[in-house]
Amino acid sequence: MTPEAMKDLIVLVADLDMKNALTALLSRPKSLETRPFTFECSSHTGKDSGVRQHCVEFLRLFIQTHHRALFFFDYQGCGREDTSKQVVEEQLKASLERNGWTDRAEVIVLVPELEAWFWSQSPHVAEVLGWGASDDLRAFLIEKTWLNEGDVKPQKPKEAMEAALRWVKKPRSAHYFKELGEKASLRGCQDPSFNQLLTVLRQWFPPTDQLG
Repeated sequence: MTPEAMKDLIVLVADLDMKNALTALLSRPKSLETRPFTFECSSHTGKDSGVRQHCVEFLRLFIQTHHRALFFFDYQGCGREDTSKQVVEEQLKASLERNGWTDRAEVIVLVPELEAWFWSQSPHVAEVLGWGASDDLRAFLIEKTWLNEGDVKPQKPKEAMEAALRWVKKPRSAHYFKELGEKASLRGCQDPSFNQLLTVLRQWFPPTDQLG
Protein backbone atom coordinates (compact mmCIF):
# COMPACT_ATOMS: atom_id res chain seq x y z
CA MET A 1 0.00 0.00 0.00
CA THR A 2 1.33 3.44 -0.91
CA PRO A 3 1.81 5.97 1.91
CA GLU A 4 -0.97 8.09 0.42
CA ALA A 5 -3.44 5.22 0.68
CA MET A 6 -2.60 4.40 4.30
CA LYS A 7 -4.91 5.48 7.11
CA ASP A 8 -3.53 7.89 9.66
CA LEU A 9 -4.13 5.98 12.89
CA ILE A 10 -4.98 2.58 14.36
CA VAL A 11 -6.17 2.54 17.98
CA LEU A 12 -6.42 -0.50 20.30
CA VAL A 13 -8.28 -0.13 23.59
CA ALA A 14 -9.34 -2.41 26.42
CA ASP A 15 -13.15 -2.40 26.25
CA LEU A 16 -16.29 -0.91 24.75
CA ASP A 17 -16.36 2.00 27.23
CA MET A 18 -12.93 3.07 26.07
CA LYS A 19 -13.74 2.45 22.41
CA ASN A 20 -16.83 4.65 22.58
CA ALA A 21 -14.98 7.41 24.41
CA LEU A 22 -11.97 7.43 22.10
CA THR A 23 -14.06 7.20 18.91
CA ALA A 24 -16.07 10.22 20.01
CA LEU A 25 -13.00 12.20 21.09
CA LEU A 26 -10.97 11.48 17.98
CA SER A 27 -13.88 12.63 15.84
CA ARG A 28 -13.50 16.16 17.27
CA PRO A 29 -10.35 17.50 15.56
CA LYS A 30 -11.33 21.13 16.09
CA SER A 31 -11.68 20.61 19.85
CA LEU A 32 -8.48 18.54 19.91
CA GLU A 33 -6.74 21.35 18.00
CA THR A 34 -5.53 18.99 15.27
CA ARG A 35 -6.18 18.58 11.59
CA PRO A 36 -8.84 16.01 10.64
CA PHE A 37 -7.35 12.51 10.46
CA THR A 38 -8.54 9.03 9.57
CA PHE A 39 -8.58 6.33 12.23
CA GLU A 40 -9.86 2.91 13.22
CA CYS A 41 -10.55 1.90 16.82
CA SER A 42 -10.71 -1.70 18.07
CA SER A 43 -11.23 -3.19 21.53
CA HIS A 44 -9.43 -6.27 22.84
CA THR A 45 -11.31 -9.26 24.22
CA GLY A 46 -8.62 -9.66 26.87
CA LYS A 47 -9.40 -6.25 28.40
CA ASP A 48 -6.55 -4.22 29.95
CA SER A 49 -4.09 -7.08 30.36
CA GLY A 50 -4.90 -8.26 26.83
CA VAL A 51 -3.89 -4.93 25.30
CA ARG A 52 -0.68 -4.87 27.33
CA GLN A 53 0.28 -8.44 26.45
CA HIS A 54 -0.76 -8.54 22.80
CA CYS A 55 -0.46 -5.02 21.38
CA VAL A 56 2.85 -5.76 19.62
CA GLU A 57 1.41 -8.85 17.94
CA PHE A 58 -1.79 -6.97 17.08
CA LEU A 59 0.13 -4.21 15.31
CA ARG A 60 1.88 -6.54 12.89
CA LEU A 61 -1.37 -6.58 10.91
CA PHE A 62 -1.28 -2.82 10.41
CA ILE A 63 2.33 -1.83 9.85
CA GLN A 64 1.72 -1.44 6.08
CA THR A 65 -1.78 0.05 6.31
CA HIS A 66 -1.58 2.72 9.05
CA HIS A 67 0.93 5.48 9.65
CA ARG A 68 0.61 5.58 13.44
CA ALA A 69 -0.78 3.60 16.38
CA LEU A 70 -2.17 4.32 19.84
CA PHE A 71 -2.79 1.89 22.71
CA PHE A 72 -4.90 2.57 25.76
CA PHE A 73 -5.54 0.49 28.85
CA ASP A 74 -6.25 1.05 32.54
CA TYR A 75 -3.43 0.68 35.04
CA GLN A 76 -5.86 -1.09 37.36
CA GLY A 77 -6.31 -4.54 35.89
CA CYS A 78 -3.39 -4.53 33.46
CA GLY A 79 -1.45 -7.15 35.43
CA ARG A 80 1.56 -4.91 36.07
CA GLU A 81 0.35 -2.88 39.02
CA ASP A 82 3.64 -3.70 40.77
CA THR A 83 5.41 -1.54 38.16
CA SER A 84 5.02 2.19 37.60
CA LYS A 85 2.91 3.56 34.76
CA GLN A 86 6.00 5.10 33.21
CA VAL A 87 7.94 1.82 33.17
CA VAL A 88 5.00 -0.10 31.66
CA GLU A 89 4.69 2.50 28.88
CA GLU A 90 8.44 2.62 28.21
CA GLN A 91 8.78 -1.16 28.00
CA LEU A 92 5.91 -1.47 25.54
CA LYS A 93 7.16 1.40 23.40
CA ALA A 94 10.58 -0.23 23.24
CA SER A 95 8.97 -3.48 22.03
CA LEU A 96 6.97 -1.59 19.41
CA GLU A 97 10.08 0.18 18.14
CA ARG A 98 11.90 -3.15 17.79
CA ASN A 99 9.00 -4.28 15.61
CA GLY A 100 9.19 -1.42 13.13
CA TRP A 101 7.10 1.28 14.82
CA THR A 102 9.87 3.72 15.75
CA ASP A 103 8.35 7.19 16.30
CA ARG A 104 5.01 5.87 15.02
CA ALA A 105 3.34 4.42 18.14
CA GLU A 106 2.34 5.65 21.59
CA VAL A 107 1.20 3.74 24.68
CA ILE A 108 -1.01 5.53 27.21
CA VAL A 109 -1.75 3.86 30.53
CA LEU A 110 -4.74 5.42 32.30
CA VAL A 111 -4.27 5.91 36.05
CA PRO A 112 -6.26 4.65 37.72
CA GLU A 113 -8.83 4.19 34.91
CA LEU A 114 -10.72 5.85 32.06
CA GLU A 115 -13.38 7.42 34.28
CA ALA A 116 -10.77 9.88 35.59
CA TRP A 117 -10.88 11.68 32.23
CA PHE A 118 -14.47 12.76 32.54
CA TRP A 119 -14.67 14.12 36.06
CA SER A 120 -14.52 17.83 35.48
CA GLN A 121 -16.57 20.93 36.20
CA SER A 122 -18.27 20.66 32.82
CA PRO A 123 -22.10 20.66 33.16
CA HIS A 124 -22.22 17.86 30.60
CA VAL A 125 -20.96 15.35 33.17
CA ALA A 126 -23.99 15.82 35.41
CA GLU A 127 -26.29 15.87 32.38
CA VAL A 128 -24.99 12.58 30.95
CA LEU A 129 -25.08 10.86 34.35
CA GLY A 130 -28.71 11.83 34.87
CA TRP A 131 -28.29 14.64 37.40
CA GLY A 132 -30.15 17.92 37.09
CA ALA A 133 -27.23 20.18 37.92
CA SER A 134 -23.50 19.97 38.48
CA ASP A 135 -23.89 21.42 41.99
CA ASP A 136 -26.30 18.63 42.93
CA LEU A 137 -23.91 15.96 41.72
CA ARG A 138 -20.95 17.57 43.46
CA ALA A 139 -22.89 17.87 46.73
CA PHE A 140 -23.82 14.19 46.53
CA LEU A 141 -20.22 13.12 45.92
CA ILE A 142 -18.97 15.18 48.85
CA GLU A 143 -21.74 13.96 51.17
CA LYS A 144 -21.01 10.32 50.31
CA THR A 145 -17.24 10.95 50.72
CA TRP A 146 -16.43 10.20 47.09
CA LEU A 147 -15.08 13.71 46.63
CA ASN A 148 -13.09 15.94 48.94
CA GLU A 149 -13.90 19.64 49.25
CA GLY A 150 -11.78 21.60 46.80
CA ASP A 151 -11.02 18.62 44.54
CA VAL A 152 -12.19 18.44 40.92
CA LYS A 153 -12.40 14.66 40.62
CA PRO A 154 -12.86 11.73 43.01
CA GLN A 155 -9.89 9.63 44.04
CA LYS A 156 -11.85 6.56 42.90
CA PRO A 157 -13.41 7.86 39.67
CA LYS A 158 -14.98 4.58 38.50
CA GLU A 159 -16.66 3.80 41.81
CA ALA A 160 -17.87 7.39 42.15
CA MET A 161 -19.44 7.30 38.68
CA GLU A 162 -21.19 4.03 39.45
CA ALA A 163 -22.48 5.41 42.77
CA ALA A 164 -23.85 8.53 41.06
CA LEU A 165 -25.66 6.39 38.48
CA ARG A 166 -27.13 4.08 41.15
CA TRP A 167 -28.46 7.06 43.09
CA VAL A 168 -30.54 8.25 40.13
CA LYS A 169 -31.38 4.66 39.17
CA LYS A 170 -29.61 4.72 35.81
CA PRO A 171 -27.92 1.52 34.64
CA ARG A 172 -24.26 1.61 33.71
CA SER A 173 -23.88 1.82 29.93
CA ALA A 174 -21.01 2.17 27.48
CA HIS A 175 -23.17 4.75 25.70
CA TYR A 176 -22.46 7.27 28.47
CA PHE A 177 -18.81 7.26 27.46
CA LYS A 178 -19.78 8.07 23.90
CA GLU A 179 -21.89 11.01 25.11
CA LEU A 180 -19.13 12.28 27.38
CA GLY A 181 -16.59 11.94 24.58
CA GLU A 182 -18.87 13.98 22.30
CA LYS A 183 -19.89 16.69 24.77
CA ALA A 184 -17.34 17.12 27.52
CA SER A 185 -15.07 20.13 27.33
CA LEU A 186 -11.47 19.28 26.52
CA ARG A 187 -10.20 22.42 28.21
CA GLY A 188 -9.11 22.37 31.81
CA CYS A 189 -8.81 18.59 32.15
CA GLN A 190 -6.20 17.92 34.81
CA ASP A 191 -5.67 14.24 34.07
CA PRO A 192 -2.04 13.62 32.98
CA SER A 193 -2.88 10.76 30.62
CA PHE A 194 -5.51 12.86 28.85
CA ASN A 195 -3.04 15.68 28.38
CA GLN A 196 -0.53 13.09 27.17
CA LEU A 197 -3.04 12.10 24.49
CA LEU A 198 -3.59 15.71 23.42
CA THR A 199 0.15 16.33 23.16
CA VAL A 200 0.70 13.24 21.00
CA LEU A 201 -2.20 13.99 18.66
CA ARG A 202 -1.13 17.61 18.18
CA GLN A 203 2.40 16.50 17.34
CA TRP A 204 1.21 13.85 14.88
CA PHE A 205 -1.64 15.80 13.29
CA PRO A 206 -0.95 19.54 13.62
CA PRO A 207 -3.61 21.95 12.36
CA THR A 208 -3.34 22.68 8.66
CA ASP A 209 -2.39 26.32 9.29
CA GLN A 210 0.72 25.12 11.17
CA LEU A 211 2.00 22.96 8.33
CA GLY A 212 4.71 24.03 5.92
